[in-house]
Amino acid sequence: AFPGIFSPLLNYANQENVRLLAIYAKILNPITLDSQSLSPHKSPRLVVFCRQNQYNEKKYQIQERSYMEFRLLAVGDVVAPSGLAYLKAHLRNMKKLYHVDFCVVNGENASMVGITPAQAEEIFSSGADVITLGNHTWNRREIVPYLDECPYILRPANFAPQLPGRGLGIFDTKAGPIAVCNLIGRCGMDFGPDNPFLLIEKLLKSISASMICVDFHGEASSEKLAMAYALDGKVSAVWGTHTHVPTADAQVLPKGTGYVTDLGMTGPIHSVIGIRPEQSIAHFRGDLTGRYEAAPGSCKLQSALFTLDTTTGLCSRVERIDIYD
Repeated sequence: AFPGIFSPLLNYANQENVRLLAIYAKILNPITLDSQSLSPHKSPRLVVFCRQNQYNEKKYQIQERSYMEFRLLAVGDVVAPSGLAYLKAHLRNMKKLYHVDFCVVNGENASMVGITPAQAEEIFSSGADVITLGNHTWNRREIVPYLDECPYILRPANFAPQLPGRGLGIFDTKAGPIAVCNLIGRCGMDFGPDNPFLLIEKLLKSISASMICVDFHGEASSEKLAMAYALDGKVSAVWGTHTHVPTADAQVLPKGTGYVTDLGMTGPIHSVIGIRPEQSIAHFRGDLTGRYEAAPGSCKLQSALFTLDTTTGLCSRVERIDIYD
């Protein structure tokens, strides 16, 4: 019973959405169709206008939205060469499938502990736009000059200011500039970085971009959640990294900031945060242990997709995207 102009839209809609669309066509003018009511793989970004002429005939017209949806993919810590290989095998296809506009990957464990310049280049060639780091930033010292040379790799901004690299970057996209900030928590860490809550307040004053995202590399879920609420409505998205364990709390906070406590990791499935289980068991038993080794076998990629409104910079949707061998 729909005019032909609806037919391409109905290809993406389920039965419930078709029923609702039929009701809306009778009572609303205009009808707004957004990605919430369509497949997450498709984003037509359209508005359907229903008009009625003097002959009581309804005319339908499709126009583009006045704002643009921007899809930001955040990928959990890449662990070990096997995790890096899995990222290379799958990230570009994921970006195409979900129409990703910008991708941030945490890469600090590409060498198990730390990352080399060659591994950073592999992550970029896999499809990452920006790499963030964490408490293992300095474990591979060959990364030190690279942090100053490459503007697309960030280390936590609340490290001591005299250290190499940068913790904030502003990057051009087709939808305008996006700011990416890397912070590290202080709970449960073995060193004392600057207070991330005080630092981010200062950094926000210097950022003019409407889209701002924060990778908060921290141990304590409470610290990450507190940071998210402190930034709610001030930034587009906050996600946690470091624990390598994904959390089930992806959400949009009351003032419009997208959030998830931890993305998880990209690396071996049958492992203890990436390492051989027997080594972790030996450690907790108090046995003598050797250097940690990456667990063998199948891998996974864990991430979150944030849909942002470029006019407000706020988040309209957060969804986990995890793939497994």
